[in-house]
Amino acid sequence: MIVALDVDGTLYDGTHVDPAAVEAVTAAAANGHHIMIVTGRVWTDLPQIIPELLPHVTAAVCEHGTIIVTPKSGDLQQLAPPLSTELVDAVAATGWRPVVIGQATIGLPAEAHEVALAICHTHPRYRIEDNKASVAIVPVGFDKGRGLLATIDQFELDGESILAVGDALNDIPMMAVADVGVAVANAERGLIAHVTEVTRDPFGAGVADALGRHLGLSSR
Repeated sequence: MIVALDVDGTLYDGTHVDPAAVEAVTAAAANGHHIMIVTGRVWTDLPQIIPELLPHVTAAVCEHGTIIVTPKSGDLQQLAPPLSTELVDAVAATGWRPVVIGQATIGLPAEAHEVALAICHTHPRYRIEDNKASVAIVPVGFDKGRGLLATIDQFELDGESILAVGDALNDIPMMAVADVGVAVANAERGLIAHVTEVTRDPFGAGVADALGRHLGLSSR
C-alpha cells in the first residue's frame, strides 16, 4: 500500500513528531508499504523537522506537487517550470516577510493573501493556495493530488492502494486520489467532507492510529 502523509498539522505539530508516528511509519516501511511525504514545504525543510522519518520514505512530494525528491539518493525532479525572475522580483517588491522561495513555488504569510492574489492576476500561470498560517503562489495545474499520482507513476506503483492522511484544505486533492482518506482530529472542518474517517487523536498520534488500523500495525 502507498501511505501518503502530510507534514504540518499532521505528522508535525510545530515542535516535533509524536514518537508513536515515528514507530508506525518505521513499521509500515519495514512491512513493505511505500511511505510518501506530500507537503507544501520546500524539500530542504524536511531534514530539519522530520529527520527521523526520511530514512523510511520512498519519495517526498514537495511544494504542492511540483517537486519529487527521493530521500535515499537525494535525486530531485521538478515537474513544474522554474520560477521566473520577474515573479520573484514582484513578490520581493511587496515587502512581505518572511518569504520562502522554492524551486517552483513561493510561500508568504497568510496575511499576504490579497497581495498574492494580485500577483497571480498579473502572472496568470500561477494561482494561490491558502494553508492556515500561510499562502503559496503555485503554478496552475499542480496540487498534492497531481504530484502524488506523478510520483506513483515514476516509481511504477500504479495499482497500489492509497491511504492518505492530512489536516488541511490543500490536502483535498490528495484525498481525491486516495482509496482511503483520513483526517487527523485537529483537521480543518472543510476537509472532513472529503475524507473517509477522522481519527480520535490529533497530529502524529492520529497518524499512528490510522496506520495501525489500516495496515494492521500495533498501535499505542
